[in-house]
Amino acid sequence: MLSDLLIRLRGLFRRNAVENELDNELRFHFDQQVTKFVQSGLPLAEARRRARLLIGGSDQIKEECRDARGTHFLETLANDIRYGLRMLRKSPGFTVVAVLILALGIGASTAIFSVVEAVLLRPLPFKDPSRLVDVWMKNTKHDVRQGITSYPEFLDWKKQNNLFASMAVYRETHGATLSGVSNPVRLHGAVVSPGFFEVLGVNPLLGRTFLPDEDLGGKADVVVLSQELWRTHFQSDPNITGKSAVIGGKPYTIVGVMPGSFQFPILAEPIEIWVPLAAYDGSMPTHRGNQIYSVIARLRPGISIAQASSQIDSIETRLALQYPNTHTPGDGAYVSPLLPDLVNGTQDALLVLFGAVTVVLLIACANVANLILARAVGRSREFAIRRALGAGRARLVQQLLTESVLLAALAGAFGLLLGYWTIQALVSLGPRDIPRIVAVHVDSYVFAFTLTLTLLTSVLFGFAPALRAARSDLANSLKDRLPAGMGKGGTRLRESLIICEVALSLIMLPAAGLLLRTLWHLTNVNAGFDPNQVLTFSVELPSAYNDPRTTAFYSELLPRLRALPGVEQVSAVFPLPFSGNGITTDFVIQGRPSDPASPTAADLCVAGRDYFRTMHISLLRGREFEERDGGAGKSVAIVNQAFTKLYFPNEDPLGKRIQANVATSGTPSRMSEIIGVVANIKLASLREEPKPVVFVPIPQLPIGALSVIIRSGQTPGVLMPGVREQVHSIEPDSLVFRGKTLDQYLNVTLGQPRFMALLLSVFATLAIVLATVGLYGSVAYAVSQRTHEIGIRMALGAMPGTVLKLILGRSLKLALTGAALGLSGAFVLTRLMKSLLFGVSSSDPLTFIGTAILMASVAVVACYIPARSATRVDPIVALRNE
Repeated sequence: MLSDLLIRLRGLFRRNAVENELDNELRFHFDQQVTKFVQSGLPLAEARRRARLLIGGSDQIKEECRDARGTHFLETLANDIRYGLRMLRKSPGFTVVAVLILALGIGASTAIFSVVEAVLLRPLPFKDPSRLVDVWMKNTKHDVRQGITSYPEFLDWKKQNNLFASMAVYRETHGATLSGVSNPVRLHGAVVSPGFFEVLGVNPLLGRTFLPDEDLGGKADVVVLSQELWRTHFQSDPNITGKSAVIGGKPYTIVGVMPGSFQFPILAEPIEIWVPLAAYDGSMPTHRGNQIYSVIARLRPGISIAQASSQIDSIETRLALQYPNTHTPGDGAYVSPLLPDLVNGTQDALLVLFGAVTVVLLIACANVANLILARAVGRSREFAIRRALGAGRARLVQQLLTESVLLAALAGAFGLLLGYWTIQALVSLGPRDIPRIVAVHVDSYVFAFTLTLTLLTSVLFGFAPALRAARSDLANSLKDRLPAGMGKGGTRLRESLIICEVALSLIMLPAAGLLLRTLWHLTNVNAGFDPNQVLTFSVELPSAYNDPRTTAFYSELLPRLRALPGVEQVSAVFPLPFSGNGITTDFVIQGRPSDPASPTAADLCVAGRDYFRTMHISLLRGREFEERDGGAGKSVAIVNQAFTKLYFPNEDPLGKRIQANVATSGTPSRMSEIIGVVANIKLASLREEPKPVVFVPIPQLPIGALSVIIRSGQTPGVLMPGVREQVHSIEPDSLVFRGKTLDQYLNVTLGQPRFMALLLSVFATLAIVLATVGLYGSVAYAVSQRTHEIGIRMALGAMPGTVLKLILGRSLKLALTGAALGLSGAFVLTRLMKSLLFGVSSSDPLTFIGTAILMASVAVVACYIPARSATRVDPIVALRNE
């Protein structure tokens, strides 16, 4: 076996030497046979003739010997590759165009697949990620899914279940400033329960994670750092564990550093520190109604998600009956896989993009197939001669497929390079709210995808033309002095490719049009306030500041900011619209019995004086806040139209009294009189329907996380130096951060729809350009093939208009057939995009009619130009050339 293998390898890699040995051996046998015939008395010439007849043709014997070596296929393939490269080099124009067209399709597909693979397909970098799940609150009666929970509720879930190996809670926090370093920095952190890292199955790079008793007051002042924070602000100190860091004005002991590959929660802004609940949230976890935590868990081996969901729902149903004051009828819980939950908001968008680039690639393949068909006509005599010399159809198909693979390989190499550049652009320009987008890169999976895609495309665009060329009429090809035409079969194939190109292009156009209209609607939606020329920022105050002192700070700061040059209005608020923060709570309406089945819920905003004037929010009834409101003065509230419509549908809300279910420093809020009604505003998303909102003055509900808003008549950014000067003049140890315009916050919400609309528009444009080029090339080729016919028609008296109608009619018929198929496919595709649309239906007739007219116009132009040139054919020249 080994000797046979060595012989075959020698025949493959030392082919010339083996061929020389074979020639010498055949010559030896021939000479020996000639010598025997001469010794028997035959003349030398007759002896040679008989020896040739006896031994046979040397070429046939060589072929048999090569087949016996088992390397014939590889040798043939090597010959085909060398010949294919020569043919591609002889047609540089065809090669460049085909490679460019395919490289665009392969590069775009590679880039989008890399995003899909990193976001949707790549397993989470945790131990046994398939067993990681989220645990959510639900209430089908009130359409609540993926509801977060309270810490006491979580403890009950953890105690009463037996299907989870471990459970933990976490929440994101922005309110931590690292001080005591050269440049104080605002940290993005996560508050977690002990066991959080054990649930995920990740070990620290240095030190340890949290111990069970570090969730208790007095023992919880510990922190775990990310590797990036450890590197940038602690100079990668290998002895960092046990040292102290001042975070939020409070000393913490650093107990560990997580590896750079670890991130959880997986967010656009990476987590830099992890802190135990008791250290950051203090007494807040003891309130059952304080639902601010997300829950993750690890299933025990062999336990299904359905089993875990059933048990956790039963536990929550019992808790709802046990604690009716903090639950509503219908409360339950369920379990869902972790990875789908993480990508839930982007899955549809990425799959639509991947479908779009697949369409572009198919159009590119159809274009190249048409080019190869046209080129095959010019090589018809070559193919006929090959077949006449003994090449079978299978051998001819193999040669042509080898050329297609070479063409696709060149395109794949350039496509991979183009995909790499496109990936860099996608990561830098893509919206930050796509999970794990920063992890997108060309890895082994992406390389394998590109390699597979290259092989598939070579078959897609190469097989049909190769099969058609192998079936060409041998006799006619050899008799024709000029290249033979495609024939009926070739014409049908070319026309089928054109129909497919037009159909695929028109599938994408309505989708891109709907996304562009969605972006237009979102851009022009009325948010209820004017974001132009508004600067926002936040202030981190030292930990010694209590609620009254914080209120006094802002009472002194806001008048100073009003005195800055160019400032028109100043106020403060929490939460700032579109900042990602918010408070939703229940309210009690005086004189009405509370109904647990239908709670009076609304978003709560803490606002300063002049807030509505600063934001240009319309006051519809009553008055705004005044200096005397809140604090020791009168407790008041302002509600929006949605609150009035929902809870006071047929009565005047002014003078009514409501009380929020919130507390500050352990003191419950007071009953507040409604003094005004304002227009609806959007707080979290431009897509949201108007929700009930209640505004209370800052002294009435002191909160340290206020955002200051300044409306200015000049560019807002130039105010920041003066802002910092005024802040530090009151409190030198404060930190001004998150200085952004309100427009920037709005642009973040538009990031994903803008990104989707841009990419799909680019792909749709690329598709229609490729289809137009293909249609133009097909009509131009048809004209060139019918030059003789056109010359005869015109010589017999045919008018140019008749010739134009003849050429244009058939071409437009193909385009209209493709358009009809494309519109049908687009109608199905756009129905899958409902979650991505806003302000427009998935079957919007205006978009479909507009894109159909656009495609028809492009098709007419693409067909008219070569058809028009056909009317200018000189009959004498055409007939003389024939």
